Amino acid sequence: MTLRIFWDIISRWRWIVIIGIMMGLAGGAYVAWLTPVVYQVKATYLFLSPVLSGDGKAGNPFLQLGNSVSTTVDILSVSLRDGKTASTYVDVYPNLTYTATRDTSLSAPLMIISVEDETLESATSTLASLGGELSRRLDILQQNAGAPTSQWITVSQFTLDPKPVISFATPMRNGVVVALGTILLSLIIVLTVEHRRGVVGPRRSRRSRRSRRSRRLRALQALRAARDKRSQQGAAGTEPPEPDSDAEWPSPSPASTPTLVSKLVGSSPN
Repeated sequence: MTLRIFWDIISRWRWIVIIGIMMGLAGGAYVAWLTPVVYQVKATYLFLSPVLSGDGKAGNPFLQLGNSVSTTVDILSVSLRDGKTASTYVDVYPNLTYTATRDTSLSAPLMIISVEDETLESATSTLASLGGELSRRLDILQQNAGAPTSQWITVSQFTLDPKPVISFATPMRNGVVVALGTILLSLIIVLTVEHRRGVVGPRRSRRSRRSRRSRRLRALQALRAARDKRSQQGAAGTEPPEPDSDAEWPSPSPASTPTLVSKLVGSSPN
């Protein structure tokens, strides 16, 4: 099918196509309006390791940011993303999603926790709960490892987004899918009807031509039969006798002759 043929089909069924487009746009807008937006909140957490000088006094932990604390961040990020931990939040908020990963754009041991949900309250409460869970699990890991408390790694909230990020991606995606689906369905219906017309139409025209031809043949046969019947009836019937030129006409009687003569004489001018 060329573009010219397709455009001709659309032109013939333009009102159906226009109605399909209008219905698709209206349905897409309605679905987009019904779909809730997604709120995203994000926070970063900084991990610091204890530093002790030679005499046992605490040093500056920021001087040791290049040590192996990043490995601890990776371990804790995996711990926060396990299925058991995720189910505790998803069971309460089915549409909630979150991520906990180490910030690889910097060499500092930073963890980024991002939470997305359809309501702002659930997103912020989950973010706060994950931050508390992060600190609690860090303490449990160090306690189970038998590390002295004076050498425990500490974690603290480093940044927090002042305002949530509102994402309209889901409503727009759902609206576009509904709109395109409706428009595509209307085009499929138009092409299907056009195909049916192209297939059934010639069949019907051929059938009508055959029926007209058969009617003409039957009419011609009826005319021939009527003509043969009339000819047979004329051959079988008695035709009236033709006048004989040699036959003698009857002579007038003597009694009627004077009357005829007198009429002829009386009718002549004097």
